[in-house]
Formats: sequence, structure tokens, C-alpha cells
Amino acid sequence: NENLAQLREKLTVMRKQLAPQVTPTGNPHIDPVLTCYTRQAMLSNIKMATNITLPEMCPVSDEDMTVLLGCLLDSALASCREQGAGTRRIATASHLDDGLLQIGVKHTCATPVDQSSELLDICRGIVHRYGGKLTVIDMGGVTQIVAVLHI
Repeated sequence: NENLAQLREKLTVMRKQLAPQVTPTGNPHIDPVLTCYTRQAMLSNIKMATNITLPEMCPVSDEDMTVLLGCLLDSALASCREQGAGTRRIATASHLDDGLLQIGVKHTCATPVDQSSELLDICRGIVHRYGGKLTVIDMGGVTQIVAVLHI
């Protein structure tokens, strides 16, 4: 019984480690993407904070939104994983104002992000479909990528 109690305790700790806390957006397509990338970040010892809220009736297709977020987060994770020293962090946020939906990902990095990468080209294609713009800002050790979509 004592060994069983210790095993249960260890399993509970492991379950908590594998199930990161992600604030749900309410979108059944976006929430699993955020959970998946948050889990990957945690397993790579990267701190990640998400603050994504989407309008209830969003004209951006679920497919476009999941691919856009997935590519932004994939790029951020790859960049953070290459960072050898220091605290590695990723933060996401969204903002809706006057028909513009802004989705931003900021992350630490050792080297500037390749602005012509395939992942960012995919993001540009999606943003372009919605009459928007993708901006990449290098701040020396931190990169911020902002996708602005007209909705």
C-alpha cells in the first residue's frame, strides 16, 4: 500500500507536468494548437505565456487561424531552442480594434529570425489574404512578430 501511494503521487506530479495550463480561447480549433505548443515549450524548458482572445464571429477561417498560429509558434520554438544561454521565453497576445485583429508572438533568441523563412512566408500568405501585414521586429536578443488582419 505504501508503494502504491508513492506511485500515485509520482503519477499525479507527472500528469501535471504534461498538462500545461493554457487559458482557453473558446475556439475548439485554436485551443489544441496553443496547448500543443505550450506543452512543447515546457518540455524544452521554455517559459510560455498565452493571451489569445478571438472574436466570437471571426471571418478568418479556422484553418487559416490554426496555420498562422502554428507557424508563428513553430518559428518561435525553433528560435528559442537554438538559444544556448539565458532564460528562454515565448509570449503570445492578440488585440482587436476597429476591424483589425493583431496577433503577436514575442520570443527570446540568440540570432535574428530569418525573415525569408518558409514559416514566415506561409504567415505572409495568410495575412495577405485578409488584406493585412506581417511585421518582424528584431530587438537584439528578442524578436517580435505581429500579424495584422482586416476582419
